Amino acid sequence: MKRGVLQAGGFPLEMPALALAEVFQKPTTMLYRNLLAMEAEEVIRCHPVDAVVLKPMVLGGLLRALEWARLARARGLRAIVTTSLDGTLGRLGAAQLAAALLADGPMPDAGLATARLLENDVCEDPAPPAHGRIELPETPGLGAP
Repeated sequence: MKRGVLQAGGFPLEMPALALAEVFQKPTTMLYRNLLAMEAEEVIRCHPVDAVVLKPMVLGGLLRALEWARLARARGLRAIVTTSLDGTLGRLGAAQLAAALLADGPMPDAGLATARLLENDVCEDPAPPAHGRIELPETPGLGAP
């Protein structure tokens, strides 16, 4: 992603965000939901950026990434969905997020063709990228076998 931003004449910035994993927060991450929402708003509001790159599994899941994307779009910023070298399940979730954002309007390319970088995965990929597109399964949920 950084290389693409540089090639386009931009300057990539990494803005660390608070990440809470449900397995490490007791009793639940819901106690910190307001803090996470305020952080997202402040990070996006306070930095002079043109786009926000969202890695859902790093940000705390699909709903949190969707909140960041909608907040970014409300401020006139592009929201780009990518993975953090996730396996099939994480990539399918990111693809579903990208599809949900398409319902809100056009979206730049997403960086979701990362499964080929993994030697093994937990399941067969039901929606591999082909010619720059991903056809999502019609089944409920992520569509994983």
